[in-house]
Amino acid sequence: MPTLSDDTAPKAHSSEHSATREEGGSPEGASLGPVTVLDLTVDGGSLARPGEKVLFLDRGIPGQQVTCTVQKEEKRFTRAQVTGVLCASPNEAEPWCPDFSRCGGCAWQNISEPFLLEWKQGHVRETLARIGGVRAPVEKTFASPGTRQYRTKISYAFGFAGGKPALGLRCRNSHEIAPLAFCGLQPACAETLLDRARDLLSAGCTVWDGRPVARGGQGGGYLRHLVLHTQKNTSAVQENPRFVVELITSPQGQSRNHSLVRQLLLGLLEDTRVAGVVHSERRGTAALAMGEKPVFTRGTTDCQAEYGGKTFLFPHDAFMQTNTAVADALYAKAMECARITPSDKVWDLYCGTGAIGLLAACRGAQLFGVDGQNNAIAFARKNAAFLGVSAQCLFEPGNIDRAVLNAPFDPDCILVDPPRAGLSKNCLEQMKNSTASRIVYISCDVATQARDIRALGNRWQLKGVFPFDMFPATPHIENLCLLERK
Repeated sequence: MPTLSDDTAPKAHSSEHSATREEGGSPEGASLGPVTVLDLTVDGGSLARPGEKVLFLDRGIPGQQVTCTVQKEEKRFTRAQVTGVLCASPNEAEPWCPDFSRCGGCAWQNISEPFLLEWKQGHVRETLARIGGVRAPVEKTFASPGTRQYRTKISYAFGFAGGKPALGLRCRNSHEIAPLAFCGLQPACAETLLDRARDLLSAGCTVWDGRPVARGGQGGGYLRHLVLHTQKNTSAVQENPRFVVELITSPQGQSRNHSLVRQLLLGLLEDTRVAGVVHSERRGTAALAMGEKPVFTRGTTDCQAEYGGKTFLFPHDAFMQTNTAVADALYAKAMECARITPSDKVWDLYCGTGAIGLLAACRGAQLFGVDGQNNAIAFARKNAAFLGVSAQCLFEPGNIDRAVLNAPFDPDCILVDPPRAGLSKNCLEQMKNSTASRIVYISCDVATQARDIRALGNRWQLKGVFPFDMFPATPHIENLCLLERK
């Protein structure tokens, strides 16, 4: 990874730029350049260091020389927007998506995959050292077998494009909608489903504008998200994907809008590619593609995935890894690191619908799984029964901290895959003082993972680090760490 040392930092080239630096910064709207991009940032941007302060750019590829306009001057850094590229970078790639410049999804599709894989490996190494205070060899980033049509779920948003109601994906750093035909990370047949959903706009349904929806459905708008779950991730349906279609709206009682949505969803079921449909409501103001209350369901709305040659069921609204091929490799590595034997007792914390822990149970281990979502636990139990390991498994819903305190047995191995926020102090204390000899920690946020590894203290040693490129062409990294008792 490029460093930020003053020895390698490019210096100012214009007298105007030098003058503003001497005064302590550049005024908003000032033009800077040429500036050499040094590194990428985890928010999808880049950084440079043309003077004393770090310059954070909204985009850019290491090796490029760019011009930019100052947006905000802070005490320790400056934020700027790239306005032009003066010199190309050897790390550039040609984006394959026609909507790359408009959509905010694959921020790094214009950067070569080998460079990004190396960057992610370096980012994991640096973050573990800087935040976690630990150094260990980091394996090469596992590359996604596919970079197109790999996602099993995409949430399209209703909103505004040029002031007009639209359906598409959000533009980068904006609530504006890019009304693309469909996303190439799903099969092309998804275009038909988006076109059908846009019929609701022409029928007069309003789109949600971010305001709270009052009782009785007044204000705020109606249509919020169209979520397409692709059931293509098992061998039986790999070549002929089927969809679960979910429309998320604001609550508006028995309004005409509700009738239009129901008619649309029932019509979609006539398409052989649609396995099931769901209409759910969301009252909260957060722009999340998560329904709070299902009001209408037809067809088959459960999804399937194959990990380790075994089939698992998921409810459409539960968390599941959307890149199944990478998740399969990630879970295989988790089992390799866990070294499960038939005599082992395993905790699976934040177990979701149970996939990782059940792979351990299939190897003979006793399993205690816990998750905060009741629906996920119900499916974990269902999956255990389907796999014939129910007698070895206990799944409990509820608070992780309390569940660990009341665990039915002491663990030999702990599997943990928490949300982005990481683990609580109480959970970490229980893990630190447990009887476990190894911890397999999977995380979608290396920074909180590193913080938690530091909190586990010197009783544990980091023995292996394995990054996975779960979301190609984005800053996201799924990282697996193996810790062993000293």
